[in-house]
Amino acid sequence: MDENKKINLEKDIIDWTLIMGQVTESDLIKKFEIKKNQIKKQLLNLENKGVIKKTKSFNKTRYAVNRKSPAGVSYLKQMRPSKHIRYGKKEIETNLDILSNLVDRFDVIPLDKAARFFNTNKHAVMNWARILQEQDMISIHYPLMGTPLLSKKNAVNKKIHEKKYVYIIFSFLLALVVYLISVV
Repeated sequence: MDENKKINLEKDIIDWTLIMGQVTESDLIKKFEIKKNQIKKQLLNLENKGVIKKTKSFNKTRYAVNRKSPAGVSYLKQMRPSKHIRYGKKEIETNLDILSNLVDRFDVIPLDKAARFFNTNKHAVMNWARILQEQDMISIHYPLMGTPLLSKKNAVNKKIHEKKYVYIIFSFLLALVVYLISVV
């Protein structure tokens, strides 16, 4: 793995961990579709740098961004968008740009996770998402239950379709239970 891909994978792992709050190795393997030993190397490297920390709960090892170490805090300051416009190398980067880039990089992001990433409420992120949707840059999927999902425009995602069927089945089962209770 060349150095640029390694650095990009590190950034993607940290960003995905920051978006989701906590992740497991299997979450990262599914998300980035790479081998387990590569994920382990990256996680060990990031843990040694102090950017992420490892915790064990319910017999699972979970990883989260270390908000107490200097490396973790500096990464958070560098990556977390501020409430003001940030001046990048050559162009101005707004929260809309950051949200669009996140959706492009990670295909599908739940609205509540994006709100946590931006350290703001869901309504603000939803307004940004609607603006991007009007410009045909992203799609907003409203599942039957749960938080809306932000995805790439015209992206066919198995996860969205699988959840859709699960929600439909759950709805039918719930309706059946309500019907049976009302009959008895």
